[in-house]
Amino acid sequence: MQHKYRGDAKYACIHKRLLEIPALCGDKRKVFNALNGVKTDVVQKMLDMEQILDNQNYFEKQMQGIVLKRFRTEQQFPVQPQDIQAINRLLVREYLKESGRI
Repeated sequence: MQHKYRGDAKYACIHKRLLEIPALCGDKRKVFNALNGVKTDVVQKMLDMEQILDNQNYFEKQMQGIVLKRFRTEQQFPVQPQDIQAINRLLVREYLKESGRI
């Protein structure tokens, strides 16, 4: 799985966990497409604002918009607000853990 995300173990792990969410479990390809889009958007945000991870609340809000766009709007998953929050928490936690902030 890691090779699909260009060696990014964080996204391979997130992908696996997301398949446990009922609204997402039906289409692995769409989950991949959504996560790949999230990854692209987050990398761009981090390039634009190098210190974005220093403000966890701001980062979470920015991520939530990205998750909504990529999962609900773009891939048309029938995700509920609690699904978006779960996806967002998972992504934010992985980024903060990777950066050594948690």
